[in-house]
Amino acid sequence: MKRFLSVIAVLLGMVGATGVSAASFSAGLGVDFFNYEQGYLSTHAAYMNEITENVELEIGATFGILVENQEPSFYLPAHLGLGFVFPDLPAVDGILGVGVTPAFNWGNAVDDTGFYLGPYLKGGIRVPVHPFMRWYIEVQQNLLIGPPQWINTSTRVMSGINFFFGSN
Repeated sequence: MKRFLSVIAVLLGMVGATGVSAASFSAGLGVDFFNYEQGYLSTHAAYMNEITENVELEIGATFGILVENQEPSFYLPAHLGLGFVFPDLPAVDGILGVGVTPAFNWGNAVDDTGFYLGPYLKGGIRVPVHPFMRWYIEVQQNLLIGPPQWINTSTRVMSGINFFFGSN
């Protein structure tokens, strides 16, 4: 528990050190396909902070639920990574993200309750819809390592609103 709190303290310190002038927060809905066997309806939240021009530090989490025969299964991935913003596309911002995803999966639709960890790659776009809001759509591919299969994949498709608190 001390290690977990230490990691959180370091991450919050990194976020605080970069300032909040170009911070944004995203909230959305989507679908997670774990090993292409289970489809989880998911809600997503993330905090992004610009660490240099067109590069964001992103910290986020997802809560996914799947119900089969009135029994729920849960999928809880988080992510920490960098988002590279491409603002020169016509009328949209392109996003390319890389990072690491720890994930928990348990419930009746899951063979074994598990913890997984691995890298991710994502791509998406953000469309300005208001001076402080951008609609986004993203696709994220995770490579998750953990028992019992050891090599697991997860694909996430999500859409929502990015609330932007800096200058465009």
